[in-house]
Amino acid sequence: MKKNHRIKKQKQLDIGGLIRWLVVLIVVVGLATALVSLYKLFRVQTVECRLLGAEACPDDLVQTLQFIINQPLFFVDFSKQISTVQLPQPVRLSKISKKLPSTLRLSFQLEPVAYVISTDQDIFFVSQSGQLYQQQFEQTGLVQVRLLSAWSHQSGSVELFIHHSLLAIIAGCQQLKLPLQTITWLDNSTIQLSMENRSEIFVIDSQQPNLELHRLALVLQSGEYQALTQSKQELDLRFKMPVLRTAR
Repeated sequence: MKKNHRIKKQKQLDIGGLIRWLVVLIVVVGLATALVSLYKLFRVQTVECRLLGAEACPDDLVQTLQFIINQPLFFVDFSKQISTVQLPQPVRLSKISKKLPSTLRLSFQLEPVAYVISTDQDIFFVSQSGQLYQQQFEQTGLVQVRLLSAWSHQSGSVELFIHHSLLAIIAGCQQLKLPLQTITWLDNSTIQLSMENRSEIFVIDSQQPNLELHRLALVLQSGEYQALTQSKQELDLRFKMPVLRTAR
């Protein structure tokens, strides 16, 4: 009788232990599930992309932004990350917002193309921020640029000094109503300009383009200069007194 009682008690102990282990297992699984859910809650799982004036971003832009997935939703400088990526469209990030759970909202604005770089093999469209794109754009009347000094398109952008100088020249010519057509960048101190409906080449210094463009505008209005000009001439404005010579 005592033996049966011990066996029954042992079985009760075994069942009680099994129940406790099941409870522990359920708690562990619950905690693990909660931690995974919490992890996903504060990680980017969805990127919502909007383009100003459109409902959604183009597919190629959305695909490029997929590197953001699974990154922490907070304490990450997404603006800096995106600025280092070569985007397939000439766009600028204008707004970032976050929505729980795990959604990052990005708004972009189209950037106008500033000028076109022509090489012997390729044509690159350059945005206002200096990014290079090889796709065609509908903008017309863009200034053509040739870079004869060493440069590489592999970085996906134009060197800042060159880009800012080119923008300054284009803006200066627009302000002075000079019909700029082509810029040839020979080196970091010598730039050649050609104008629409003019055969001369104008040489300026990249270090002070605005000053020399103002001088150029005054020279072109001079009656004395008009009497001197012939085809295939080069006017060098890098000197105190502009030098007129036969173009090389």
